[in-house]
This record gives sequence, structure tokens and C-alpha cells, in this order.
Amino acid sequence: MTIVAQGHAIAKWFGKGANRTQVLHDVDFHIRAGECLAIIGESGSGKSTLTRILLGLERADSGTVQFMGMPVEGRKSAGYRALRQSSGLVLQHPFASLDPTWTVERSVAEPLMIRKIVAGGSLRGVERIKDTATASVHKALQSVGLDPRIFATRYPDQLSGGQAQRVAIARAIVDEPQLIVADEPMSAIDVAARIQIIDAFAAMRQSQPDAALVVVSHDLGVVQHLADRIMVMQNGRVVEEGASDQVLMSPQCEYTKTLIAAASM
Repeated sequence: MTIVAQGHAIAKWFGKGANRTQVLHDVDFHIRAGECLAIIGESGSGKSTLTRILLGLERADSGTVQFMGMPVEGRKSAGYRALRQSSGLVLQHPFASLDPTWTVERSVAEPLMIRKIVAGGSLRGVERIKDTATASVHKALQSVGLDPRIFATRYPDQLSGGQAQRVAIARAIVDEPQLIVADEPMSAIDVAARIQIIDAFAAMRQSQPDAALVVVSHDLGVVQHLADRIMVMQNGRVVEEGASDQVLMSPQCEYTKTLIAAASM
């Protein structure tokens, strides 16, 4: 199976001088096409820093990151450009990620507009993209369980938290990226809406079976329903990794056992 993204011996420090602290310690990872990898761990474990490095939003101090076999070595590298053009991001606060002055349709179409600009399209051409993007936007909304006839013309303040997060997911998948990263996508969503979000991710995986999905979460209930494979991080290190059932049902690391026990309380 194709490896979409991978990292080898990723290390990262923050701070300077006496305050310099290592937050990632020689982390290795790989993400295959069509699979969902969950990265779990308590706050400060390094999981969000790792995903920012994976997306090219931060640079590792040492180690290598590759996307589709191409090194991601700064903003001018071919690997970085390919990664940015074929990845989607879902953040934990959906309303903060949506422009309050844009309709749902325009927000979901944003990645298509950006792709047009990157490809050298004129501003007038970008304005005309709405006509050609409508079908893609409506398909993305339908895939996350939102009827475009109802939601396309709504604004963020007319959405519930669960609906807003599904709009954010639709925006992340509208241009059919090869890699989607969801960073704590449930943390700002109420319990009733979580089922909707889980269903939206499941539908996305069904409609785009070759896309790789990375879910960063501390919510093991969510992980259990979505992930094929789990990577457990503690203090910037990977302490356990394996198939979801194996990690959740027969954890080998004491830290993993503690996380599972805490989630069961």
C-alpha cells in the first residue's frame, strides 16, 4: 500500500539557552493511503507539534519528512508544494476557522479558489470559479450529511457547532486531497454532535477511499470508531503503536493502559 507521508528521526526543540526544551525525540511515523492513523496522548505529549511538522507548518530541527516520496525541505521544495496542494486541515474550533461574512458555499469552495490562484489564475478567473466549483462543493456537503439546498447559503452564525464542524470537514475534502489532518476535531463539539462528526468522517473515507486521514485526539471513544492504527505519544516520544484493536484491547505500555483506564472512568 502506498505510503502518503512519513517521517524519520524527527526532533524538535523550543526555547533558547537555559530554557531550550526538546519536545520531540527521534519520532518515526508513516501514513498509508486509505488508512486512518490516530495520534493520541495527553496535553504536552508532542502530538500537535508533530502534526504541524507533518503539514509543513513548522520545520523539524533534525530528521526528515517526505510526502509522496518527495522530501519536504522548506517552502521552496517540491515536496512542500505538493503537500500544501494536496492536504486538508480540520481544526478543533470550527467557528474560528470559518469567515463569518462568507456563506457555507464560499467557505467550502475556498481551497478550489486557492488552487486556482496558485496555478496562476487571474482574479477574474477566481471569481468565475464559483460556477464550476458548485458541483464539487455540493458533493462535499452531501458527503458530510449536509443538504446543500439548505446549508449552501447559510452563514456560520446560522449553524450549530456540529454543523459548523461538518462544513469545515467538507472544506478540507472538497478538492479531494491525498492527506487530511484533523487536530482535536471533537474538543469544541458537544456530545450529541460527536456522532454526526464521526459519521461525517466515515462518509468521507467511503467517498475518498484512497485518502489518508490523521486524527489527533485525546478522546479514545472517537479514536475507537475511526482509527485503523494508533500511535501513542508521551513526552515527545512514541511509546506504543499498532492496530487499533490491538492497542485498545491489549496495550503493552503502562502509559497507554493509564490513558485507557482514565477514558473508562
